[in-house]
Amino acid sequence: IWQESMKFTINPVTGRPDAVTTASSSAASLPSNIYTVGVTNADYTTIQAALDANPTENAVFLIGPKAYTNDTINFTANYQTVVGLGHYLETQVTKSNANLCNISGKYGCKVENISMRVTGCTTDKYVVGGIGTVILEGCYLYISNTSCITASQPKIVDMTDAPTVEMN
Repeated sequence: IWQESMKFTINPVTGRPDAVTTASSSAASLPSNIYTVGVTNADYTTIQAALDANPTENAVFLIGPKAYTNDTINFTANYQTVVGLGHYLETQVTKSNANLCNISGKYGCKVENISMRVTGCTTDKYVVGGIGTVILEGCYLYISNTSCITASQPKIVDMTDAPTVEMN
């Protein structure tokens, strides 16, 4: 499971983290469930492709700093973590008139250091939604609509059935 105390460096040749250090050790073995997205020699080019290919609990996805247009963060297992490398303004995921981050019955998921934007909404879309639990750590959430919608407005967070959203 991803821990905030973990620090690592990405090897520019392999696209993989070289080493992980924690508060309790100077070097820890690299877990096999860490996947990279959007960096040189990354495992995947899109966030959703990485999530779809690894529907396992406790998987950690390290997202390179860049703009991901028309990508999504739809969790595929409990306790998955998606971490933007760097400041949240450096890693941006944008969808146009579509839902962006779906928890879909998953619990214990986390998004960290990512700017999530849904733009140009003409119907009731959301940035983060679904049934389950999610922690949003150091994230920026944004939504815009292109017309005045009277019946159903777009939403930043649209969770149902006793969800838990923790925002730090």
